[in-house]
Amino acid sequence: MTGQEANTILFRKLSKKENRSFLVVSISLLIVLATGCNGGAGTAQPSADNAASNVNSANSANTAKTAPSFDPNEAVSLKFGQIGGALSDDEFQNLIVAPVKKMYPNVSLELVRMTNTTQPELVATNDYPDLTYNNASGIYRDKELQIDADLMPLIKKNNIDLSKFDPSSLDFVNSASGDGKIYLLPVWTVADGTFYNKDIFDKFGVAYPKDNMTWDQVLELARKVARMDGGVQYIGVSTSSLSNMKNGLGLPIADAKAKKGLLDSDSWKLLLDSYVKMQQIPGNYNHGMNGTKLFETDRTLAMYPNFTGRVGEFEKLYTSGNPMNFDLVTYPSFGDSKYAATTNVSGITISIKTTKQDWAFRVAQVLVKEENQLAAARNGRVSALKNKEIQQQYAANLGSMKGKHVEGFFTKPTNIPGQTTKYDDLGNKRINDAVDRILSGQADVNTALREANELLNQDIASNP
Repeated sequence: MTGQEANTILFRKLSKKENRSFLVVSISLLIVLATGCNGGAGTAQPSADNAASNVNSANSANTAKTAPSFDPNEAVSLKFGQIGGALSDDEFQNLIVAPVKKMYPNVSLELVRMTNTTQPELVATNDYPDLTYNNASGIYRDKELQIDADLMPLIKKNNIDLSKFDPSSLDFVNSASGDGKIYLLPVWTVADGTFYNKDIFDKFGVAYPKDNMTWDQVLELARKVARMDGGVQYIGVSTSSLSNMKNGLGLPIADAKAKKGLLDSDSWKLLLDSYVKMQQIPGNYNHGMNGTKLFETDRTLAMYPNFTGRVGEFEKLYTSGNPMNFDLVTYPSFGDSKYAATTNVSGITISIKTTKQDWAFRVAQVLVKEENQLAAARNGRVSALKNKEIQQQYAANLGSMKGKHVEGFFTKPTNIPGQTTKYDDLGNKRINDAVDRILSGQADVNTALREANELLNQDIASNP
């Protein structure tokens, strides 16, 4: 899954009476130092009350410890960057600005959206944001720019308890860092599942998908619903891209230290073999097609293994009066692997050049406070914290997810993706070319991957 993939969650401005079903306006924010990520959130819904109560009481005894001293009357203006991690304007205002303002009225945040092109320009002109919302997979690029501060000193200074974070989130950050330092404080992550169109399965009298299916089982089910009917071609399953399908295998593309490609492996062969089988199912060819369009707009796609970024889109369809008749199960796994997908972590990095590191970190602390994580989770953001009460409230405020099997997102553990490198774009091009050659009959899987890896090694040698 790419960091730029759509992950927009719909936020509605609600009246006080509607506050029960939407917690954004009640986000109260801060992390109190020693509590790391504690707090509570209020709502009239009993299940949310219980979750907030558990969250609030877990660490209340520790609130005697306070943050490093600061002047609450000091006007603080921070530039808040965004690159990699998807963040809508509404999310920025409701999930970041509002809670920060409630905790620190003296702090103002200016959103600075960056691209891979403008980011190095801002570094060069010493106009880089004080803190940035980014994906962990983008850490390698930041390291090349030498712009991110190691957060460990601030974590220790503020007594942040890292054991409160989901281990896979921290593992991903550590893997992306590659040097034992922590450059990003996890805020939100994603979860994967297999969405399916109930109308298509009903139309053809085929049983719905189930949890814990393997890719082979999914492909077998796809064969039953991939058919032409009434002049409409229905597709059984699509992953939208090969990169999505490799979830669960945690496959790296290249070894940055050894400066060599890693495509010629048994795991990559397993992946491409399964992908090719998917495309070769009669009536199921969808290579290069937009899976999201097929599933949400055309509604001709029966199964769409993807991630929680789609949830916001389902909510938009629901509120616009065009809801989908869908549900979800776990993401497919390869064979007997316990993993079904990989995690993808978004969080806060802090500029090594800013003179406001303490304030920038206070903002980060606000975002991981449990009551604010709970509010975000209820509106479709997956918490980076290890907290079952928060997880159980996932998407509770979204009408499109009422009655849906959201447990399918969290049933199987997530794997750590292969370490992201600056050679991944080159590798992805070679992989896509290999798939095209296989599907056109020009090469078999083994030959295509071996040649793709050879070409990637040449690319790396030309771009050390």
